Amino acid sequence: MVRSTLLTAAAFGLWTQSTGEQIKAPCPPRAAFEEGPVRLPEKCTAHAAGVWMSPAGWTAGEAQRRELDARVSGLQRELEEAKRRAERAETRLEQAQGRMIEDLSTLKTICTPPPPPTCPTWTARLEGALFSAAACSAYMIGSQR
Repeated sequence: MVRSTLLTAAAFGLWTQSTGEQIKAPCPPRAAFEEGPVRLPEKCTAHAAGVWMSPAGWTAGEAQRRELDARVSGLQRELEEAKRRAERAETRLEQAQGRMIEDLSTLKTICTPPPPPTCPTWTARLEGALFSAAACSAYMIGSQR
């Protein structure tokens, strides 16, 4: 009794009418899967590999694919525009960098301190020392008389 109930349950599936009403429909035999695509009622076993889905699932998947294709196209356009903006910004940055390097070299030229004065040579110091010694000697000699 239980076995005949299981066989009966496995031999039929639910078929949804266009009105939304569900009726019991027989499951296709194993040989039907070898001939090509098969319309399979819900809860029936698929005897061959493949994509087995309801028409509503396929329609929803197609709508989602179209939506995603449109979104990808939009994102590709945005990416191309972003690349163009980045290239323009890079060009402007290189130009500004060149101007700043020129300005820096000008500032270096303007702000370079003058070289320190040269140190006096020994000749000038020796002359000063001799003049001082002579002046002191003359003063000493003059003060002794």
